[in-house]
Amino acid sequence: MRMAEVKNSITSGPQITLLIADDEEMNVTILSRRLRREGYATIDASDGQDAVTKIRNLAKDGLPFAVLMDINMPIMNGIEATRILKSEFKDLPVIAVTACVV
Repeated sequence: MRMAEVKNSITSGPQITLLIADDEEMNVTILSRRLRREGYATIDASDGQDAVTKIRNLAKDGLPFAVLMDINMPIMNGIEATRILKSEFKDLPVIAVTACVV
């Protein structure tokens, strides 16, 4: 789905929710503010484990449209969290968002 199509669905349908998983509060704040200005709702997770827990809890009421996942986080990194999420929620898009230079 193209960004324009997503934006059109926001204005004509229910608000799209994105979960942001990042341990850097500044990154979450910047990304969340930008997305909210564009019309998205956001849910924050402080690490991979928090993201997995929140997605599992949300599953009964409806999953977010996608997860924006940092790679390097304490407790559980984004790669492990993504493996778990994809094993349980195969159709949930997980997008890597990282400041890490490989």
